[in-house]
Amino acid sequence: MQTEHNVKLTASEISQLWSAYMNSSMCKCIFTYFLETVEDNQIRSILEQSLELADVHLKKLSEIFNKESYPIPQGFNVKNDVNMTAPRLFSDSFVLYFIKSMGEIALSFYAASKVLVVRSDIDQYFSECLSEMNKFDTMVKDVLLSKGIFIRSPYLNPPKEVRFVE
Repeated sequence: MQTEHNVKLTASEISQLWSAYMNSSMCKCIFTYFLETVEDNQIRSILEQSLELADVHLKKLSEIFNKESYPIPQGFNVKNDVNMTAPRLFSDSFVLYFIKSMGEIALSFYAASKVLVVRSDIDQYFSECLSEMNKFDTMVKDVLLSKGIFIRSPYLNPPKEVRFVE
């Protein structure tokens, strides 16, 4: 016998959803400004995909908040929080590295969120976000590599034998 009941959001779930909304609204602002100044078409394409992800996430998060009768957070917005007429402040390579860093932060955030939430629809949302960011991270790395600007870790020569510190 299966019992049906309305499972309320936990404090952890609410905090992760709120944080996700704030992060996505911030990214939307930053990436919108970058789109105004970027010159490289590959980086422009990545920015457009970044904006699309942010918009999709904001829409899904708003739906969750509305469904649960929670107010939608007052996130960042382009109109009030970004000077779109500011001159170009960053190089295209900086923008690409910034996108990579934001993606790494998002991957960590979504992984932590996935662990913290329990309700199945919220778990599914963060699982989808994690999957999207995993693909996005690979795409950004590929562009960095193709442009020859990916900064890799140092290489190590393999040791000939096992050694212990004395």
